[in-house]
Amino acid sequence: MGVVDASVVYVNNEPLQIRNHALAGDCGDIEDVEVITVASQADLVSNGLIVSADMLADNPDMVAAIVSALDSALQLSVNNPARAYLYSMPYVDNLPKDEAFILAMQALADEQDIFLNSEPSRQDIIESRHAMYETLEMEFDVEILTQFQVLLTTADLWDAEVLGYSDLVSWENMLNTLISMNMLNDSNIDLESAFTNQFVEDNN
Repeated sequence: MGVVDASVVYVNNEPLQIRNHALAGDCGDIEDVEVITVASQADLVSNGLIVSADMLADNPDMVAAIVSALDSALQLSVNNPARAYLYSMPYVDNLPKDEAFILAMQALADEQDIFLNSEPSRQDIIESRHAMYETLEMEFDVEILTQFQVLLTTADLWDAEVLGYSDLVSWENMLNTLISMNMLNDSNIDLESAFTNQFVEDNN
């Protein structure tokens, strides 16, 4: 088996799978993987919605509706990942279709809905997400749980006081990073006109 010194991967996917394979003894002498996240080195712009200036000016209601829909989907995924996983099953290829696993996920999703009605704190919700995996791993092997584990890790990345909020410092850091990598030459960019939190703030 070949070994690489370093590789650029998605932090919510490959490290999890490598660790799972290592724990199963499938990686020879390798027992773990060291992860250095981009976020630990620099605050950069993450994924976002791109829209033209004309669309913002001519059809702001459509933009607001799209932002609202995405916000609702992200909030569901953060608050009740078991429910989000079940909703995604018809649209995502190769998710486990094990009947016992689906029933267990439905039970967890229903329990989480009841828990959320008690208006828990953000920290309580975070702990409840992690508890979901602990419950499932007592009954199912890691092969079945891997994709749900990816979703849970992604939910941790998405989670924030205000979902989707972007700040100027992140954009400045991104601009400087792209220039240092010779991927952009022009530093005279009006970053304040490149993004807006208007629709995010209207949605909160």
